[in-house]
Amino acid sequence: MNEVRKGLQSLVGAQIVFGHGNQSGSHAQLTDDIKVDSTLAPRTIAESYDEAIIPLASHINLRERYANFENKVRFGRILEDLDTMAVHIGYKHNSPQLIKSVHVHPLAIVTAAVDRIEVAIPHMHMDRDIRLSGFASFVGSSSMEITLKIDQVN
Repeated sequence: MNEVRKGLQSLVGAQIVFGHGNQSGSHAQLTDDIKVDSTLAPRTIAESYDEAIIPLASHINLRERYANFENKVRFGRILEDLDTMAVHIGYKHNSPQLIKSVHVHPLAIVTAAVDRIEVAIPHMHMDRDIRLSGFASFVGSSSMEITLKIDQVN
């Protein structure tokens, strides 16, 4: 998930620490004169599919951030990671629009709603890696639906 977050920060031009590292101009100023082609070729589900691993089995220090009082995985932390993953997949689906000259994406993608969460196993174990995976399952002209899955090795 760290790689996903770092990639998103770079893609949207976000500062890692507020007030530090003042850049020589905002991305809005850099992209004012750049024209973006708004037509997109059809894309397949496989082109937007991605997965990320939360390495709880091998990174013991990471477990502290994910542990609840029962020493199970905090569901709220998983929801945060799912939110990040949904945005990442949205940008991946729209990757042909990336402005390569300034390495910034012209779109602002945010999550707006969660339709359904199904929980097959009520608690995840702290000593096993967690895999988040997903893809763009529907895309309209101004919105998209991202389907996500969480699993853990038995």
